[in-house]
Amino acid sequence: MNQKVFDNARNGFYRDTVKDFDIVFKDKEVSMGSSHYHPYFEICCVKKGQCRIFVDHNLFFVNEGEIVILPPSTLHRNQYEKEMPAERVNLSFTREFVEPFLRPLMPNFLEKTLVLGKMSFSGKERREFFYVLDLLLKEKERNDFYSGLNIHGLILTLFAMIGRNGNNIKNEELIDQTTAAVQESAKFIFENYAQKITLDEAAGIAGMCSTYFSRKFIEVTGYGFKEYLTNVRIKRSQEMLTTGKLTVTQIAFACGFTDANYFGDAFRKCTGCSPREFRKKYNLAKK
Repeated sequence: MNQKVFDNARNGFYRDTVKDFDIVFKDKEVSMGSSHYHPYFEICCVKKGQCRIFVDHNLFFVNEGEIVILPPSTLHRNQYEKEMPAERVNLSFTREFVEPFLRPLMPNFLEKTLVLGKMSFSGKERREFFYVLDLLLKEKERNDFYSGLNIHGLILTLFAMIGRNGNNIKNEELIDQTTAAVQESAKFIFENYAQKITLDEAAGIAGMCSTYFSRKFIEVTGYGFKEYLTNVRIKRSQEMLTTGKLTVTQIAFACGFTDANYFGDAFRKCTGCSPREFRKKYNLAKK
């Protein structure tokens, strides 16, 4: 149920495979996941263990039985404890896949309910939710004439559970003062990426010296300061390459880069192709 938008040499930063629907069980990954975003919804469900997910500029601690809802185009990176892989189920789907059968029942469900945040379930609801996930995994493997019908029904069941449990969604964590200060700095970077932002300025927003801030920024976000700033800028540049008519140089300056050549190098490092190649492949895929 996958549709390729265009082939990317690295398939890294922007996940360029549009997935109508997919569900995957994972239990092996122990290293830090790569930073990325994609044009579809993703629900990360932790069955056992725990992980941390840094989304845009917020950190979520996800424990056993909790889920994180990731709307399209949210920049995120997962982090796992060494030698302690978290068992998790990742459910992903496009708006186009669910809207035909969702719109007649609840036309505004995606906008009102599937918002960024972490959700916890009580004991009984947790068991029921993960039971339905297991049924979805089995139906994907079965893949017979009736699987599509059953998959849609099971997704609706999950949506109903999420909707009923809407009061238990959190869009931010209760965190210590140091983590909160780092998040505030990350938020400033995320919202002001087009400006010239130095390490000293970012550290000052957090009320820290640059050396201590650099160490804490990596601990909290999983990124180095420069890496995070570049990732945010590249993400925005990709959006501009696919939605507007500005030149590559104009986009580079609009996203905070002061040199078009450096922008091209940073873009290729993140995505595996040049800005012009990215735009060309995207436009060809739309035809």
